[in-house]
Amino acid sequence: DVDGTLLDGKQALGAATERALRRAAELGVSTVVATGKTRGPWARDLYARLGDVNANMPGLFIQGLVACDGAGKVISSRTLESGKAKEILRFARTRGCVAVAFCNDRIVCATRNSWTDKVLDYGEPVPVECGDLIAASDGLEINKILLFGEDEAVTRFRAEAAVVLADACDITTAVPGMLEFLPKGASKGSAVRELCETMGIDAANVLAIGDGENDVEMLTFAGVGVAVGNASAAAKVVADVVLEETNDQNAVAAV
Repeated sequence: DVDGTLLDGKQALGAATERALRRAAELGVSTVVATGKTRGPWARDLYARLGDVNANMPGLFIQGLVACDGAGKVISSRTLESGKAKEILRFARTRGCVAVAFCNDRIVCATRNSWTDKVLDYGEPVPVECGDLIAASDGLEINKILLFGEDEAVTRFRAEAAVVLADACDITTAVPGMLEFLPKGASKGSAVRELCETMGIDAANVLAIGDGENDVEMLTFAGVGVAVGNASAAAKVVADVVLEETNDQNAVAAV
């Protein structure tokens, strides 16, 4: 995982973690980022930091819905069905919520504002305005939809969505105040499983590291699942190992 795990609270890669990932690559260990984010500006910076030894490092983006090779070429992409995307967007509109659509390497919104621009804090691309997102959705290949709100409101919306949108999508969260709507059955865990099948790697030989609810399936699938010290209760309860070190203390290097 990237946010809250690989990167520290200032979205920076610690020197010790950088050294550890370079050393792992030198030893022939395949390292894969698995994140809820697009392969945006943050990824280009990260790959540059990790050097040539990690140049071919594949990545799972947008909760594993988009898989890319080391050069950023899309290997696979799974999207929300158009009708279901509209259901989610209408759900957000009727509740006065701001929503954005993640479309491979783009983030699309109706109008940019302080809510939509929260994604910039995570090194994401600048959201693209489209006017009416529901109307524009027909021409978009939407991987996931992100809804913004205050924590209390998001908790309420999630409970409502679990009933209203039960057949349309799966719901998760990676960051407080952001609710994520994914195609049914989608998760980092299923994406890692598919990648392992492609690479011929047994789950027993997989080490996964994460901190959020959206990492639960991945931590459960892996032979060894590790929750960093700052992880959510949901991640810690399924992890085989819970670290004392947090993402601000180079937890990945400790692993």
